[in-house]
Amino acid sequence: MTCNYGSSGTGAWGIPYDWGSSNNSVHAQHLRTFEWLYRTINAANTIINRAENEDVDWSGGGSTPEENKNRISGEARAIRAWAYRHLTYGWVMFP
Repeated sequence: MTCNYGSSGTGAWGIPYDWGSSNNSVHAQHLRTFEWLYRTINAANTIINRAENEDVDWSGGGSTPEENKNRISGEARAIRAWAYRHLTYGWVMFP
């Protein structure tokens, strides 16, 4: 069984040769990941921004409302950082 992953090499050895031309945000295989990471960042930003809304009821879960707000906001910040990390690993310079 032969794997012709890259056009410039044979099998897995083609990956380094094609990496420069395919490692961008418009390449079909990477576009979905790129967009998904940005949707993740947008969702995290929405949660962080809306956490400051006075109308949000943070009660429940056995913790104080302030603890719940801080936990959820912190989790959103961690997820956002995770998405940015993957963007920098995949596309060193991203918009």
